[in-house]
Amino acid sequence: MRVLSQNIQNRYVKSFLYWGLVILVSWLLQVALAPPLCAQRPPAANEVAVYEHVNYVGNQLIYTLEPGMRQKLVPYIPNPLADNISSIQVGANVGVAFWNSYNFFGDGNATLQSINNLSVMPKHHDKIMSLIIFPKEWAYPMGALILRTDYGLPLGQFFPAAEKMTDRITSYPDIGYVFNDHTQVLHVRPDIMNHPIHNQVIVKLCEHKNFGGKCLTFPGPGGSASHTFQLYDYQFSDKTSSLQVIHNYPVSVQQPPPARTPTRTPAERMPVQRR
Repeated sequence: MRVLSQNIQNRYVKSFLYWGLVILVSWLLQVALAPPLCAQRPPAANEVAVYEHVNYVGNQLIYTLEPGMRQKLVPYIPNPLADNISSIQVGANVGVAFWNSYNFFGDGNATLQSINNLSVMPKHHDKIMSLIIFPKEWAYPMGALILRTDYGLPLGQFFPAAEKMTDRITSYPDIGYVFNDHTQVLHVRPDIMNHPIHNQVIVKLCEHKNFGGKCLTFPGPGGSASHTFQLYDYQFSDKTSSLQVIHNYPVSVQQPPPARTPTRTPAERMPVQRR
């Protein structure tokens, strides 16, 4: 009887040790195979990566400035990173501008360097909802930044130039009710001095939707040292309803070779053999 009880006890001990070992091995395998929190790849020279947590940890999204692109537009950051970005990694050849609302509306800022903790910019920490990647040498994306004063505070929206370099004109036939007939200041971007692009960008403002009514072009012929325009000085304050961003970059057009007129060679006549 005592032997039987000892055998049963030994079985329970062996079973406990066996299943305990199985659980331990299973847990170790899960830990070993699970990707580490920082497993995401860093961005390439023409890319920007955004992260859920500080120090480039957590969920990641990477956006690329592809060849042939003027700038990469991201008017809507998807979940789970919408309103939830805490660090940004910036590639060597690009910069990034970001806004706290969709479609480049509201508070915006730009950086040419990585930021491992956005708490240094509390206005944007866990608040970014749209962004633009642009060439680093520009220092800011290309487009029109318009402002209105709301209860003594400036409120703005950025209207970017198109992504593709082949699209010279970007049209906004209706700038929306927030700024319709309420625009007081225009900034033409980028406004970096001593750069060829400084005088390649112009903005056309029109007083009616779909570019109707009176229209003004900024800067005027010959360019301007300043790319900030107080519309009151041009009798155009609170009159804008539509706008266009135009990139007048130089293009060398190579003429195709003249088409040759084909010459017909007369058919060779075979001698007639007589019998």
